[in-house]
Amino acid sequence: MERSQAQQTTKGDSVAEQLRTIEAFRDNLATSLKEAATQSNVELLTGDVAIAVRGDYVINNALIAPPKDVPIEEADRIFFVYLSLPANHVHAEKIPSGFYTIERVPEQKNPRAKVVNLEGTTVLELPLNIRKLELSPPYGTPPEEDVIVAQATIEQAHETLYQKTRVQAHGIRCHWSIGVWYWTWV
Repeated sequence: MERSQAQQTTKGDSVAEQLRTIEAFRDNLATSLKEAATQSNVELLTGDVAIAVRGDYVINNALIAPPKDVPIEEADRIFFVYLSLPANHVHAEKIPSGFYTIERVPEQKNPRAKVVNLEGTTVLELPLNIRKLELSPPYGTPPEEDVIVAQATIEQAHETLYQKTRVQAHGIRCHWSIGVWYWTWV
């Protein structure tokens, strides 16, 4: 009986240690992103950093604070990200592990974004997806302030029968006062 309790205690200690390791990883990555943004003179929206890890993929995403009097959904510089792709990924050579800004390509018929390294070089262009939805009247009392959220996802693309992995940075802004929801992603 004593041996069984000792094994459970060891398992419990092991799980607790694993959780501390995961939390330390999360905290270190968020801190590194904020420090890199400061060193790069990029102002982030406060308090919202999203992290996703799947296998050899890592994305850490934060929204860049727009210039004064520019709504976030219209800003040219959108996201500040840390990206790490597996060595066999099609874009691994173009996008080595590191920090990047995601910026809107100006004056495009179809919205495009560019991935820009910290030296200011565009390493990749890709479609910029923007959705604007009118919200139905909310149930209950809406929040007093707009909601702005950063997200990061890593998922298998169902349209390729899960053969390709999609790494996405998202930004969401809900204008509760006018009932409009913007969702921007690359």
